[in-house]
Amino acid sequence: MNILITGGLGFIPSHLVERLINEGNTVVVLDDYSNGIESNIESVKDKVHIINGDVSSRDNVMSLNIHMKYDIIYFLSCHPRSFSMEDPIRDWEVNGQGMLNIIELAQKSDNAKIIYSSNSGIYDTSDLPINELSLDKPTTPYDAHKLIAEQYLEIFYDNYTIFRFGTVYGDRQLPNEELGWRPLIACMCEKVFRGLPVTVDGDGTQTRDLVFVDDVVDALMLAKTHSAKGPMILGTGVETSVNDVVSILSTLVYEEVVCKKGERATGDIDRMQYDCEKVFEEIGWRASTSLKDGLRKTLEWWKNENNLQTWIQTQ
Repeated sequence: MNILITGGLGFIPSHLVERLINEGNTVVVLDDYSNGIESNIESVKDKVHIINGDVSSRDNVMSLNIHMKYDIIYFLSCHPRSFSMEDPIRDWEVNGQGMLNIIELAQKSDNAKIIYSSNSGIYDTSDLPINELSLDKPTTPYDAHKLIAEQYLEIFYDNYTIFRFGTVYGDRQLPNEELGWRPLIACMCEKVFRGLPVTVDGDGTQTRDLVFVDDVVDALMLAKTHSAKGPMILGTGVETSVNDVVSILSTLVYEEVVCKKGERATGDIDRMQYDCEKVFEEIGWRASTSLKDGLRKTLEWWKNENNLQTWIQTQ
């Protein structure tokens, strides 16, 4: 297949790029390098056509039609949720205008399938576990714009799949202070390997449904050949507190992780847990990586990436 991935040099998309290349597909990546780096796809870089461009620019996106027509377009670009309160216009450009641009490109590519990474933070989280029948209640511009992008697909297009991601973590995920990108697990791992205290916002009782990146990529791959439109939630069904994550990290590195208290972010979600039966029924997907195994793999990547000798539990 001919496949376009927007944001393809980023954390989740780079894993997908590798998987698609190894399957024998032709892959084009559109990335503005704001939160992606070419080293993320080093193992397959010579087989990928990388275009430096912005999904929010209609000219950039329409120029992609010059290279080829696409069978599938993965819209995986995003603007950090945590920064959307400060810069809602830029958030809209990426998530809203970006979707309109991608729909137009897909139409010019003979109705290419669009696979879209939306956000589970759209839901009202007052009644757990959340499923696809739960009410939508965006609390940040990011959530609102993701929801609008979904609605653009429903209004203007007919060949798509929408996933609403839980809290994804894993290797290659890095904090980006310039963009306000502070993912929970990546920030904790960085502090552990620098020997600095881990910041726990509030009292640490807030929970997340943490899903490992390899599991998410499994779902993105399955979507190529399934007709389910969604939205479908990608999570584990397990509710894990920030304090629980600290405890598991302490076990894995054989020492107590030191913490310091931080302030809760605006729009932060108190609790998160998902019922993921719909995605299993529709495409046969379930998360298979336990949190302990996922954290171990993530720590190993941090250790290898920084040439560190930190002792990590291997069993």
